[in-house]
Amino acid sequence: KYVKQITGVSSRNRKEYTIDVGYERFLAPEVFFNPEILTSKVSKSLSEMVDESIQSCPIDTRRALYKNIVLSGGTTMFKDFGRRIQRDLKQRVD
Repeated sequence: KYVKQITGVSSRNRKEYTIDVGYERFLAPEVFFNPEILTSKVSKSLSEMVDESIQSCPIDTRRALYKNIVLSGGTTMFKDFGRRIQRDLKQRVD
């Protein structure tokens, strides 16, 4: 259920290969929300950085900024990435 088998053909030698991907699928996006997993040098999560950026803007624009957060790029395609940021920001704001 949590382990996914991926098969393909090597572009170098045209041999077929199969790899098992397990916890890595969940660990990769989690680094954005808990960077301490990877390194102790970075302590702020993506949600904290977004919140701090919005808080540094004029107070009359903050509500509109919270309502109009746009996600773009490859890493935002992880499953439930947008929902997770929305949940974390809501917890920080409330």
